[in-house]
Amino acid sequence: MNMTAKPTEKNINFKDRFWELSRTDVFQREMDIIWSSIRSRISQEQDKTFLVCSSTLHEGNTTVTVGLANFVAMQTGKDVLVIDANCREDGPRDLFANGGLVPLIEEPHDQYVLTFDEYETSMPNMRFLTFRNPGALETVVVNYREMESFMAIVERRYDYVFVDAPPLLDSNIAAFLARHMDKVIFVLAASERPVPVLKEALARLEDSKDRVIGAIINKREHPIPGYLYRFFR
Repeated sequence: MNMTAKPTEKNINFKDRFWELSRTDVFQREMDIIWSSIRSRISQEQDKTFLVCSSTLHEGNTTVTVGLANFVAMQTGKDVLVIDANCREDGPRDLFANGGLVPLIEEPHDQYVLTFDEYETSMPNMRFLTFRNPGALETVVVNYREMESFMAIVERRYDYVFVDAPPLLDSNIAAFLARHMDKVIFVLAASERPVPVLKEALARLEDSKDRVIGAIINKREHPIPGYLYRFFR
């Protein structure tokens, strides 16, 4: 799967740039292709949680995560949750900064009250959940039982969950998260990462390699020829 869509204006902030891009026909068409490809690789009844990860920063992780979640919410009418596990600037938190804070997950658990916030978005069937800081994220993720409980809660409340993961080579958080997801999507920026770097990143997913369903090549100057794309996908 590959992406070539670009915003027309470069001198704007990440939030404005993303929403401008997301409204283009090219971007919507690419999200349609990606979602169709994902659906062909999953069990429609069982697979509902997706981790979107990359080797390093600035590969296009957040653009793919939020773009895909936004598309799925619009096209299917299903309840969709975006989870920001990146805890950095220029992430999903910035894209939904104007959303309204809603009640936290309705489960009696003191730790969760201290861990994250859940927000409404402009789309009634899509919400956004952000961990308050990296420490709060790590507290939940590294505790296997806590993470299992957390995922069970969000899976009961949402039809699809898309998680924007921190870079694989920055910490073990993405690798830990992958163990709790139904499927993993790997994003890489075309011609920007040496093969050894990509291999090292993918090695971090060794324990979850059966969950990896494919890669999205982002920031391509030219689309992959159709015959080559069909052969390799």
